[in-house]
Amino acid sequence: MATGQDLINSVESQQIKLEYKLSEVYFIFKEFIECSNDGKVKWLSNLTDLKAFMSALFGDVGKCAKSYRNDLISVNWYTHKKALIFHDQLGIVLKNKLTNLSVNKISDPDEYNQLNDPECDKDCMACSRFSLDMMEIN
Repeated sequence: MATGQDLINSVESQQIKLEYKLSEVYFIFKEFIECSNDGKVKWLSNLTDLKAFMSALFGDVGKCAKSYRNDLISVNWYTHKKALIFHDQLGIVLKNKLTNLSVNKISDPDEYNQLNDPECDKDCMACSRFSLDMMEIN
């Protein structure tokens, strides 16, 4: 049985993996994701594309019907409203990152990677904007 510390380390490890994968996957599926300023996220495509998105982020380890679940994340899709609802700690991280990418209009993987680079010049406007957004998440 996993201890609390093991679970925390696992979530942190998954957050790092999510950062890396999202830098590749978001730009493939961004036309299907709509985020509002109030933090709502919509999936504008079909279930097949949603399964492909979740599989690209997390592999085939979860179950996906109109919800995706694995040990660390759960995402439900409500088709009539096209709403994605995120659960668990990693789900909230994913939601916040998708919202930041969409609202800040990050247009390509290089810009995303630059904003997530710890060596980035914190005085640059884009990095400062993203850093402030990330502080709200934490």
